[in-house]
Amino acid sequence: EEPGYDAVEVEHPVVISWPAVTKTHPELGYPQGSSDIHIYNYQVVVETDITLDNGDEFATVFSTVLPPGVTSMTIPSEFLSQSDEFKFEVLAREESFNQTAVESCFLLDAD
Repeated sequence: EEPGYDAVEVEHPVVISWPAVTKTHPELGYPQGSSDIHIYNYQVVVETDITLDNGDEFATVFSTVLPPGVTSMTIPSEFLSQSDEFKFEVLAREESFNQTAVESCFLLDAD
């Protein structure tokens, strides 16, 4: 965790959810604020850094592509068992494969 940044503390099961993308950005791109957008898929990427037995650091990644009607994903407990600090991003791709993403991070509750 970076100094000055408070990651959200969560418990199992970890569900990442987001609002459906239904229109373009109100100020960027063209046409601005248009509801004429068709999401092709969403992608959820979760990443954590682990230290191997030999001391090397290794980034491990869980990634899945979801159909446009799905706006949440439960992260497998097998992946979460590797660490207690994670970063994630959700990408929204429209049919031309133009995409946008949001990212954040979370900590697993130690209890």
